[in-house]
Amino acid sequence: MSFLNICLLAMSLSVNDSTCLDWEKSTVSDIKYQLQHTGNQEKEYFQGLLSGPGDTTTLREQRRAARCELFYAMKLFYPDLFGKYFIVETTTDGEIKANMALILDVTNADQAVLYVYEQTGNAWMPASITRDLKVDVSKGLEGLRTTFQQGHNKDAVIVSEFEWGVAKSSVFMVNRTLAENTWVTNILGEYIPSYKN
Repeated sequence: MSFLNICLLAMSLSVNDSTCLDWEKSTVSDIKYQLQHTGNQEKEYFQGLLSGPGDTTTLREQRRAARCELFYAMKLFYPDLFGKYFIVETTTDGEIKANMALILDVTNADQAVLYVYEQTGNAWMPASITRDLKVDVSKGLEGLRTTFQQGHNKDAVIVSEFEWGVAKSSVFMVNRTLAENTWVTNILGEYIPSYKN
């Protein structure tokens, strides 16, 4: 077992698994909300997210496990990162399908810090840090989603809001539902060319 795996295992014992469970519940709650408040064209997609073909329980468990691994890596590499923050999850398409998570620490709103993580295999590793970022997140998750097929994203984007390690809420945006000119598209535009305005 590598040193990193030992450290991650040790951290997993000190991080409350309820955070990961609550994070997943907040995402599923948003998907259920959209299922109830969307047109027929989108209903099939959201229903598939909740009860699609194959073993969706296993898929949800895999997503929760990946999120827990990200959470453990965050705590391992940046133990002070547990005030007020947002996590932006996305998948980019290229030669290799790479999962990326952006963690925006807004505990001190005047000096926001952006941590970028990339998933390689089963491990999340820090890729970059941007300090003293000027970003207005005063609206939080409000206004991020737009009408189906009118948005800016080509892949699913999930934005979750946390305070002191507790998942407050999540917004799941399927392709073409992330509103343009939001703090999320501005941040994503720095790392994924298709999000540049």
